[in-house]
Amino acid sequence: MASKSQIVYDPVKPTELNRVVELESEAFPPDEAASLETIEYRHKHAPELFLGAYNPSGQLISYINATRSTSSILTHESLTTHQPEGTYVLIHSVCVDVAYRRKGVAKGLLKHYIETCKGSCTALVLVCHPELKALYLAVGFEEIGQSSLVHGQRPWWEMRLDLNPVTPALEAPISNPTDLICPVAQCGCVILKSGVGRLIEKETSPVG
Repeated sequence: MASKSQIVYDPVKPTELNRVVELESEAFPPDEAASLETIEYRHKHAPELFLGAYNPSGQLISYINATRSTSSILTHESLTTHQPEGTYVLIHSVCVDVAYRRKGVAKGLLKHYIETCKGSCTALVLVCHPELKALYLAVGFEEIGQSSLVHGQRPWWEMRLDLNPVTPALEAPISNPTDLICPVAQCGCVILKSGVGRLIEKETSPVG
């Protein structure tokens, strides 16, 4: 059994997609698992978002795949859609070989995946079942609430990790009663909204 320090992270190759299907079918029931056709679509259109974890023998033991979207909401349609211009990365699968589960493999792969996404997207979004929320919370995701997604028989919970803290702050409702302070945490910049301040022009004296 490989230790976490022996695991290598690399993009999944097209020749490994049958192995991906094996891991997918082990991790999800038939009504939730992605088909080979769907997996091929994701790999073809977003190969940079298809990352694998490999043991010292070079065997694929875990993977994450995702697509981009212009919306932060994961829908049934988004499972098989990729919008290259999208700033949100929608994670569809995080699967681990049965023999390597509960050994920190998924957590290590997620941490590496997050690092590779920094600077290229606004946020990572996924849905999971309740028993897996702790895994995603441990690597920085925030629980948003129960998702409206209908996929399979069980309900899903939406998780989100913001990689650009400015965007969600600007998208959030304005709650500052003075309307003067920047909403970005720990910023402290003064921002005058339209109608809040009044410009008074005065004559200036030459300096020197």
